Amino acid sequence: MGRLGRRAVGILLVPGCAALSAPVSAHHSMVAFDHTKLTTVEGTVTTVKWRNPHFMIEVAVPTGDGKTETWDVEGGSVAAGGAAGISPKTVKVGTKVKVFGHRHYDPKVHMAILNGIEVDGKYYSRNAEARTSAAR
Repeated sequence: MGRLGRRAVGILLVPGCAALSAPVSAHHSMVAFDHTKLTTVEGTVTTVKWRNPHFMIEVAVPTGDGKTETWDVEGGSVAAGGAAGISPKTVKVGTKVKVFGHRHYDPKVHMAILNGIEVDGKYYSRNAEARTSAAR
């Protein structure tokens, strides 16, 4: 291949690779959450956002001093939540929940539902193994 041919391949290859990698970089991973510790948060749902790429729930959690703090709880996709039985019918504002997952490394009160959620005493999870780890 001549000099001009290599240059043409390079000109086409770089934008092509960038275009293919865009969808991958547009979504974050769960690396920001501490997977070495299971966190359990119990409180009342104050906000629910059912939209992709993740459904989000805000939970008012009582603190030891009589106040509450709001935890941002990040779920999976709306479809993944639905497959686990988590939907706008099961998780509503005012619902009492217990969430099992992993806290964000940042000290803010933010966690990911990776192990499951208990709503009014019923446990929801896509993963049978998660039930075991949440029960510990």
